[in-house]
Amino acid sequence: MQQHQDRTADRYGFVQRPETRWLGVPSRGAAIVGGRLALDGVTLCGDPFGPNPELDAAALSELHGFRWLDDLAAIGTPEARSLGQTRVLGWLSRYPGGPPAEGWRRAPVWWPQTAGRRVLSWVSHGGMLLPGLDRSEAAPIFDALHADLAHLMRHAQAAPPGAARIEAMAGAAIAAMSLRGAEGDIAPALAALAEAAPDAFHTRRPEGLLERTALLVWAAELADEGGHPLPGAIRATLNSALPVLRGLRHADGGLPRAHGGGAGVPGRLDHVLRAGGRIAARVAEGQALGFGRIARGRTTVICDLAPPPRGPLGHAGALGFEVTVGEHPLVVACGSGRRLPAPWPEASRATAAHSSLVLDNCSLTRLRPDGALQPVSVVAAPAVPGQLAGWHDGWLASHGVQHHRSLRLSDDGLSLLGEDQLLSAAGTQDGHDLQVTLHFHLHPHILAHLIGPAEGVTLTLPTGTAWQFRSASDAPLALEASAWVEPGHPGPLATQQITLRTSVGRMPVSWSFAQV
Repeated sequence: MQQHQDRTADRYGFVQRPETRWLGVPSRGAAIVGGRLALDGVTLCGDPFGPNPELDAAALSELHGFRWLDDLAAIGTPEARSLGQTRVLGWLSRYPGGPPAEGWRRAPVWWPQTAGRRVLSWVSHGGMLLPGLDRSEAAPIFDALHADLAHLMRHAQAAPPGAARIEAMAGAAIAAMSLRGAEGDIAPALAALAEAAPDAFHTRRPEGLLERTALLVWAAELADEGGHPLPGAIRATLNSALPVLRGLRHADGGLPRAHGGGAGVPGRLDHVLRAGGRIAARVAEGQALGFGRIARGRTTVICDLAPPPRGPLGHAGALGFEVTVGEHPLVVACGSGRRLPAPWPEASRATAAHSSLVLDNCSLTRLRPDGALQPVSVVAAPAVPGQLAGWHDGWLASHGVQHHRSLRLSDDGLSLLGEDQLLSAAGTQDGHDLQVTLHFHLHPHILAHLIGPAEGVTLTLPTGTAWQFRSASDAPLALEASAWVEPGHPGPLATQQITLRTSVGRMPVSWSFAQV
C-alpha cells in the first residue's frame, strides 16, 4: 500500500460519531476494573503497561492491541469508561513518538497486526475514550491513530498471512474511513484488504472465521455509508463466509467451541449475520469448515468431521459433537485451556476433553514436541438429511482400528441416536480386550442424575425440561467430574460428564439422548 493521506485537512476528529462496535465479556471487564487483566497465558495486576519481563511476544501483542477495551465496554459503568481512558492516555505517555522507522519488527507493540487491533479498538471505543477531553487533550489520541494508520499503510503486508494480516489490513481500511484527514488512504487500504480477504477461510476455528468476517462486514458497512466503492473480493468473501457462519450457528446463537476458539461473545454472531442481510439468510450446503450440522426443531447437533489443524491450536477432537437445545447447550466440549496454567493447555486438546471416544486411554493423535498434532485422516460419510457420520484412522497405526461414528436426529429434534464402532481397515474387529471409553461432557447448567449403572442418566435443562441418556448395551454408565473452560473465568468451572466404558470386543455401542 502507498500512503496518500491529506495532511492539510483537520485530523482531530472522526468522520462520524463513533459507536461501540463490539462488546466483550462482562466478567473479564469486572476483573480489569478490579486490577487483573488476563492475557494469553498470564494475568497482569495493576498498571498493565508497567515493566512486565515475563510477557512473551504474543501476550505483548495482545496487551498493546487493546481488544480488552471490549470487556470494559461490556460493563459500561463510569468507572470502567474512566479506566479505559486512563489506560489509553497512560499508553500514549509511554509511546509518544509513534512507530519507529526502523526496528519495529522486533517490537510486538508495533507489529502490523498489533497496530491494526489497536486502531480498531480505539475507533470502536472512541465514545469511551474521548468524553471529558478538550481538543488539546484528545489530540494525542488522534495523532497516534494517524501514526498507526501511516505505519499500516507502509507495513501491513508484513503481517503473517491469515488472521494477523486481515487485522492489519482491516485496521488500515477502517481507520482510513473513520478518521478525518485520511480520505486519500481509503482506496488503497480497501484494495489491500481485498487481497487479504480470502485468508478468512484459512482456519478450522469457527470463532476465528467469525472474527475475520466481522471485520470485513464492518469495512463493508463503512464503505456503503461513506459512498466508497467496495472491492469485489471483499464482497465475494462475505458471500462465502456468511452462509458458512450461518451453517455453524447453534440454536443458542453460539459457535462450536473447537480448535482453540470459544462460542463467541454472546450476540456477536447474530449481529454479523444480521448485517449480512440477505446473504446471511442462506446456509452453506455440506460441511462448514469441516463441521457437519443438523438442525431439527429447537435442537442443533454439530460434529467435527475433518482432520484437526496441525498447529498449536488444533484439538484431537475428530468425531466429537455438541448438542444445543434452544438457548441451552447440553452436550459440549471442555473448551480451550490455552490461557490457563499447565496442565490445561495440553489437557484441553486431548480427545478425552471432547464428547467423543477414547481407545486404550490414548488420544486419537499425539502432540509433537513443537506443540503441533500428528496428522490424522478423517472421512465424512456422504450427506444424508438428519444424519451425520464419519470415521478416522487415529488409532490405525498404534492399535489397528478405525473409529466410526454415526448420529441421527429425529425430525422434531427431540431424540438423537448415536452409534460408535471400532473396526480394522479390513472391516473386522481386532484387539477385543482393549478398553473403550465414551465421553459425553455436559454444560455446567445441566443437572444430571444417574438412574442406575446401566439404565441411564436424567438431564434437566435450566427450563426444567428433562432429557435422558440411555445406552442399548449393558456397559456400565457413570457420572464423573469434568471441566468447562469459560472466557473470563480465572480457571475451569466444575461440571459433569457421562462416561460409558466397554471393550472393543463388545462394540458397536448404540446410545441416545431423548426428551422425556
